[in-house]
Amino acid sequence: MGSALGFLPKISIIIPSFNQALFLTKALDSLAQQEYPHLEVIVVDGASTDGTVELLKARADLVTHWVSKPDAGQTNALNKGFALASGQIFSWLNCDERYRPRALHLVGETFAQHPELDMVFGHRIVVDTGGREIKRMKTPALHPRNYALFASGLLFSDATFWTAELHRRTGQLDEVNCRRYAMDVDWFARLGLQVKKWQLLDAYLSEFTEHEQRVSHNVPKMAEITRHIRRRVMLLAGVGPLRVILYSPLYFILSRYGRFGWRGLLKPPRPTTIFRFAGLIK
Repeated sequence: MGSALGFLPKISIIIPSFNQALFLTKALDSLAQQEYPHLEVIVVDGASTDGTVELLKARADLVTHWVSKPDAGQTNALNKGFALASGQIFSWLNCDERYRPRALHLVGETFAQHPELDMVFGHRIVVDTGGREIKRMKTPALHPRNYALFASGLLFSDATFWTAELHRRTGQLDEVNCRRYAMDVDWFARLGLQVKKWQLLDAYLSEFTEHEQRVSHNVPKMAEITRHIRRRVMLLAGVGPLRVILYSPLYFILSRYGRFGWRGLLKPPRPTTIFRFAGLIK
């Protein structure tokens, strides 16, 4: 990948899309404003009828590859996109997300300086549909594996970047159990199991738009889906319920401190939370 700042790695950004032309416009604008020299933008659209195709044709200067065909959901679209990606660094950006100014330069420079890294991640800002800031969300400086296993923590897809080699080690996103929902919960947990070297960037890399139409607002049986994901990840990691019970209080506290500072310590984890993490209760 190179270690000199003069060589920035190629970053491949996958954008899954379906009838989100208004949001997609803003996401693409944020990519164009990065002015990152080695950027691959791949949009996989599920046959939208809202002007998305016309938008993609008009942004041929920015979008490297795009397809607009019926698919089996967001997870399938992401796998299609990553199969086309040729960069050394991967990430995905949903239509209702966008990168903060120079975020990709910061990411690229970090990977260039530290070619041993598997993953780099940062913080996120939540905004409303008018672009007004609602809140800031910090990611704690925890190994992604421990964050997922013992604090039930989810990295932000729009503020997380990983190597193509790490992606190959992990495999594909799960199109069977997470066809439309919770694919990020499953993916970043499994991805974290493979991470050896990582770095938290203490910077807000992205903005996420809070809106009523987003998919996760109306997900049936989400708790059941996430429980299934946790059981599988614990099995893959070789971590049993007892270990989760022992380790979770520490990592929960570290996570709260990393996200909220000292005020995060005012709310210690409840025993029911720990037992739920361990899969012993619902």
